[in-house]
Amino acid sequence: MIEKLIEEFAQSYTFDAIENKEFDSFKVNGMDFEVKAYDAQFLGRVSSMKGKMKFGLMKMETLIVNPLELDVPLFSLDLIQVPGKLIVILEQYDTLVNAKRNESVFLNIKEKYEYLEDHPSKSAWYDELRYSSSIGKKVSKKKADRVKEMIEEYFEAYLDLCRDARVIEKEEKKVKADLYRDGLLENGGASTDSFLKAWGKEKTERFFKEVLFG
Repeated sequence: MIEKLIEEFAQSYTFDAIENKEFDSFKVNGMDFEVKAYDAQFLGRVSSMKGKMKFGLMKMETLIVNPLELDVPLFSLDLIQVPGKLIVILEQYDTLVNAKRNESVFLNIKEKYEYLEDHPSKSAWYDELRYSSSIGKKVSKKKADRVKEMIEEYFEAYLDLCRDARVIEKEEKKVKADLYRDGLLENGGASTDSFLKAWGKEKTERFFKEVLFG
């Protein structure tokens, strides 16, 4: 599914692949990962990460859109498959410089799918940055079609936000974007902790700065 979302972005922005063989593929905590990253002209860093455990016991996909030239929030999607269940986490983080938070369309989508079982998030250092319109769900795989529909709807609304956004000085925007990235390195996060534990801070920092977030 991640590839389809990236293809939608590629219809509006020119993508240049980031070459970094050290992090193209690797193993962490028993999971095999494959990572791709791009610089999108007039947008910023777009990266995807896929992971799977042996025998397919767990699969995950992550998409990160870190706008460095548009004054829109950082977007992330995590889609995790475990036996019989799907976990989806759609989040936006406030990396805005001049624009104001505009969550109405996303709040409407969140309300539309409130009937799906929630996957509650734990309190964390980034709570003030995370939009209230972020969504976390944990549902039966029988509801995969509903999950797909929700992701596509949320992503399309985010893509519209990008299309309507004002271009901003990259240096100014990157200061705000880096606060979230560097906060993860300093304070941790759900998936960040796994990398910090396996690799240590120095290698994880290279991965985040050179590939995932730019």
